[in-house]
Amino acid sequence: MSSEQHAIIERDMENDVSKERTTQSSYTKYYVNSRYLVYAVDFLPVASSMDLDKGLSRQLPAIDKTKTPPTAVDSKKVIRLVIDAKNQVTLDGKSVTMKEILQRATQFIQTNGKAHLIQLQVTATHHTIPIYTYKNQLVAAYNTLRNQRSLNLFGKNFELCSYEQQKQIADEIPVRISEVYIASKIDNAEEGGTK
Repeated sequence: MSSEQHAIIERDMENDVSKERTTQSSYTKYYVNSRYLVYAVDFLPVASSMDLDKGLSRQLPAIDKTKTPPTAVDSKKVIRLVIDAKNQVTLDGKSVTMKEILQRATQFIQTNGKAHLIQLQVTATHHTIPIYTYKNQLVAAYNTLRNQRSLNLFGKNFELCSYEQQKQIADEIPVRISEVYIASKIDNAEEGGTK
C-alpha cells in the first residue's frame, strides 16, 4: 500500500467515514467503522480464458424440460454397488474387485436394457481408493456396450459416429447411475442424550 493510500486511511479514520479511491491500476475501497477498524479490498481487472475441452471428463447433462419425470424401476432391474466406511466394496451384497465391477455391470446393463438402474451407495468417509475410480468402472461398462453397438450398426467406434448416430445409440443404451451418499457415524463417538 502506498503512502498516499495510508494517508487516506488515516484521514478517514479521523472523520469516521467510508471512502472510495480509484487508482489507475486497481480499484480500492476502504471501509472504516466507528471503532476505526480498516478493511481494504483491491479489485484488479483480470482476464481469463478457459478451454471448454479441459477439466472434468464428465459433466452433468443439461436439464431437458421436455422429458417426463423418471418412473419407478422394478427392483429386479436394480443393482447396488456399496462402498462402506471400512472401504469394503460389494455388488448386490457380494464382495467384488474392480475387474468384477466392470464385468458384472456390463452383463447387467446388457441383460436389462433401458429398464436397468445402477445405484452407487457411498458412506461419506475417507476412502482408500477414490470414489471416481469405481464410477469410471461403471462408465467403462457403458462405453464398452456403446462401442459394441456402434460397431454392429455403423462399423465404427461410438466416438467416431455422427451426432445422430451417437444419439440413437445413447437412447438404446442410456447411462442410468444413481448416487446415494450416506453420512456415517464416527466410530468412537459417544451417544448423546440424558439418562
